[in-house]
Amino acid sequence: MAALAGAGAAQEASFDSKNGSGPGALIQKARASANDGIPEIVGAPLPPAGIPENGHNIEFAPALYNIWSVNCHTEANFFTALASARGIPAGILACQGDPESSPGFHTASWAVAEKGETCIYNYGERCCWDASASSPDIASVRGRQCAQWACGDQYHPDQTRALPAGRLVESPGPHVCAVGAAGGPLTLLPGMAIIALSERLRTGAETIRVPPYPSHPEGAVLTFTSDRLEACLECCGARADLWSCLPEASSTPKLAKARERDFRRLCQRTCRNSFKQVP
Repeated sequence: MAALAGAGAAQEASFDSKNGSGPGALIQKARASANDGIPEIVGAPLPPAGIPENGHNIEFAPALYNIWSVNCHTEANFFTALASARGIPAGILACQGDPESSPGFHTASWAVAEKGETCIYNYGERCCWDASASSPDIASVRGRQCAQWACGDQYHPDQTRALPAGRLVESPGPHVCAVGAAGGPLTLLPGMAIIALSERLRTGAETIRVPPYPSHPEGAVLTFTSDRLEACLECCGARADLWSCLPEASSTPKLAKARERDFRRLCQRTCRNSFKQVP
């Protein structure tokens, strides 16, 4: 666990930049956390050299897919963060909605590949066309076809869009309600969020400062006061209920109920631990 500097008496903490716990080291931990449990591509065309091999491929290990905690947003964020770290223009295809704040609607990934091609990656497969712009034109004939292929029934000519390179979307999991209630961005990578929440518990500081890193160049400030607890718990309930009736939530209704229950329990516990009043 990376250390943070700050004392509870000062009611503020920020990430330490010394002893290997600065932004670079923390970003590595965040990316490792985002990648934890995501399988290798099996039986799918391998992406061109340099494109993240683990990109958007949960389809090939459906037991790991958990719409409440590890879903297409997780995959798209990981793909984008890893590709961007390799210097590859890459981003996220958002099918509908506000992908930076909404847990709903599908996301896939795009990247500028070799030989002037742009590809959309979706569950271990890809759709490519001749284009090398750093922000894909999905209004072109082939670009539109690839976007329709990735989004399926969620494709909408006025709402489906390719986000700018490097921009992340809402990051699911039990941590997201605490981050949002604390005033932080819902796009915060799971590793960064978990480190920040852990430091809130360790230091008792009301304010935790997350350092700038590529997807959040201005960093983030999280404020943990007890008056925000109710909003956090309401978020947990709303998210737990969101997919409870969807057949695609899990392979069996029994598994879906278990995962919904686990998410609700972990999310509520995170809220109570994060926003409890510190003496």
